[in-house]
Amino acid sequence: MANLTEIARVTRVSVKVVGALLVTLVVGRVLLTWSVSMYKAMVPPPPIPPTVGFNKLPRPVFPEDSAGELTYKLETVDGSVPSYGPSAKVYFISKSQTSLLGLDRGKQKAAALGFVFEPEQTSGTLYRWKNTSPMPATLDLDYTTGNFTMKVAWETNPKLLNEKLIPSEVQAIAEAKNYLKQAGALPADMVNGEAVATYLKYSGGKMVKAISLSDADFVEVNLFRQSVDKVKILPADPNVGLGHFIFSGSRGQGERILLAEYKHTQVEYQQFETYPLISGDVAWQKLNGGEGYVAVAPENGDTAVVRRVSIAYYDSLNSESYLQPIYVFEGDDGFMGYVPAVSDMWLQ
Repeated sequence: MANLTEIARVTRVSVKVVGALLVTLVVGRVLLTWSVSMYKAMVPPPPIPPTVGFNKLPRPVFPEDSAGELTYKLETVDGSVPSYGPSAKVYFISKSQTSLLGLDRGKQKAAALGFVFEPEQTSGTLYRWKNTSPMPATLDLDYTTGNFTMKVAWETNPKLLNEKLIPSEVQAIAEAKNYLKQAGALPADMVNGEAVATYLKYSGGKMVKAISLSDADFVEVNLFRQSVDKVKILPADPNVGLGHFIFSGSRGQGERILLAEYKHTQVEYQQFETYPLISGDVAWQKLNGGEGYVAVAPENGDTAVVRRVSIAYYDSLNSESYLQPIYVFEGDDGFMGYVPAVSDMWLQ
């Protein structure tokens, strides 16, 4: 029968063995984790191949370029053009369907905007409503898409320039969104999108930027889509939103909003595929070779100095079926140029 001394010795040995095993396990796990991390850093897994599930995409349609011949100079911080990964998402855009009740719904929308008389058909699904007081105004509405343009011929009443209850930037943005809500035309991707208000004055027969509210005759508001995955969505003219408004200083009915434009397509953000991208260097070559689109020409001269390059999505309103990524080149004098970012082999 083992004595107490022998039991104590065996216990001490057992404790030491268990302790050594625990230390070995802990150290081993740390070493294994470190080794796996080092291996992954040195030998990264191959990128997931693009899904290209929409097959070939139609090449983005840009408006006719009127900027003329430009010379481009690259002056980014490090003198290079960044790339934005091997692939990016392309989102499906659903088409509006013509309905037997479409015109009735269009009339309801027009009534909500203050146009109650019977419209005239101008083409296809496009109708025009007219008001004669307090100033002549027209509403052109496509009852299939819901897009519309409302214009007031305010020039028929020059005294409107004497009305100086100009809304603040915040107030004008709120009024613009409320106007779209009344028309049932404030989709989810515009509720929290970028909103820009600009003071304008009437000078030389046209509206130009005003220095401040006290110098202004009007306020312009532009509402844009909300970014997707932190990537901006830009229309052909990056300075004009899908919702575009001009407010006067009058509070009178039919005199407050002088212009209201709404142009929107339904992007299905849950329905996307991934496509390979060209590199930033290739995009730069395309811009220099005249294959890009000048969204905003330099204000002075024919040289575009590029300071920043980013990726964005092109918000075309030309009945396109997909929201596609583009390279965006920005620089001095307000210059901004676009180049399609999807690889040419996947563009028709």
